[in-house]
Amino acid sequence: MMGLDKMEEKLPVLQKPADKRTRAAVSGGLSTVMGTRLGQMASSGVGLALSRSESWVEHNLPLSERELGQ
Repeated sequence: MMGLDKMEEKLPVLQKPADKRTRAAVSGGLSTVMGTRLGQMASSGVGLALSRSESWVEHNLPLSERELGQ
């Protein structure tokens, strides 16, 4: 069985705090997914949904006091 010191020597990422390892893993995974055709389609769909929801909000919700004052 490999000792902890040997593992840390072979895998320096283990010496980083857990939150940085998690962020790096998530970021790397997202980059990989977004590089695929499916990832691009998902991104496009999310962008379209956001655009439509913004249009709906602008059309259906009243202006705020700040917006009315401008």
